[in-house]
Parts: sequence; C-alpha cells; structure tokens
Amino acid sequence: MEKWTKDPLFIPPPSAILKTVGDSDEIVRDLHGNALGGVRTIHTDVPLARLVAATPKGRPNWYWGSEWPFHAKKLKDLYFSTAIYRQRAGQALRECIDAGFLLDADAETLRRETVEKVSF
Repeated sequence: MEKWTKDPLFIPPPSAILKTVGDSDEIVRDLHGNALGGVRTIHTDVPLARLVAATPKGRPNWYWGSEWPFHAKKLKDLYFSTAIYRQRAGQALRECIDAGFLLDADAETLRRETVEKVSF
C-alpha cells in the first residue's frame, strides 16, 4: 500500500463493488451467506466460514462483522478432502494475483498461514 500512495508510477489494484439488491445497501449473498461482488479472496471463493464484514442496518456502528466457521461435515461435503480444498484455494489465490488484487508475497503468506493449516 505504501507504494500505491508514494510512487506515482505504481498502479494500484483495481477496485470492485459489492453486489446489492437494487439501489438499497442490502448485500446479495451466495449460498453460504458470503457477499457477492467486491474483491474476491480465498475466504469468499473457497470458503471455510460464513463471513459478514459489513455492518447490517440496525446494528450499532461499532459492529465490525463476524465469522461462523463451517462444521467438518459441511467442509467434507464442499471439498471432499483437505487436498482438494488446498488445490481450489491455490487456484483462487492465482486468480486474485492475476486480477491484481493480491501480490505474490501476500498470496504466499495466505497459503502458508491459512491454506496449509486447514484440515478436516
């Protein structure tokens, strides 16, 4: 991020907008309850949990979101094995890099600190 703010020749990654219902601020969600649109990551494209990062209407302004991890049965239903999950997560990381949303070094950190620690 420092390069994006200090180096005028460095091109920042593209932005992406969350999908909403019509003109409202109600976010459209996938079958897991995760937001559609926006910047996609392994956490949304190869989910291990339901993530809510936006403050829903009627919640206090200090509400920053939550995460509901999937049970092992759901993970097995989705991915069949840890190996298949890791393969799909690797593909999702590559797509994030190719789209300009993730740097190689950050993808490696995500792989090492998230993907490689998953087991079910």
